[in-house]
Amino acid sequence: MQKDGYEIMHLERRVAKIDSHGHCKIYYKTFLPYHLYLEEQDDIDTLVNNLTNFYYWCASRILTLDRTFAKEILNSIGATQAVTDRDRAQIALSYHCLSLTDVFWVRHAGEKTTFAELNLYENHLSNVFVDVALKGRQMTVQNSHLIAGDVSTNGCFPKTWIRHGEEFFV
Repeated sequence: MQKDGYEIMHLERRVAKIDSHGHCKIYYKTFLPYHLYLEEQDDIDTLVNNLTNFYYWCASRILTLDRTFAKEILNSIGATQAVTDRDRAQIALSYHCLSLTDVFWVRHAGEKTTFAELNLYENHLSNVFVDVALKGRQMTVQNSHLIAGDVSTNGCFPKTWIRHGEEFFV
């Protein structure tokens, strides 16, 4: 984690902030993700629990390896098939913990990125992304920066791709 930490976001609303030592500030407790539990106390047990809970929540947002083409996606972006929550969290944090199942996401503290710029519902998905996610075609080192984040819905929701002009939307 970076020294200044991360901000947990709900759409454009900053819900909470956590730093690399587990200190957190909760701005809107009612908007925290359902299975992310953080406390604003400074005892060592709480700080460790905050980090553990944050990593676990982030790790739960990555594509599971049993999903079609999951290994190809991870290999294409140069990510290891990590087994620890902390390693899996780093993968999710690399794409702001985006998911199709909700509107929560994470950004570095102080970062000016918005949900409108990143969300998977409206933003264009490149042909490279479609090739890997839907067809399982491996990406190359030269174009690995084109991959988007998690597009799984963990089997929760059906997906459809809508073409609007030259762009695709979920």
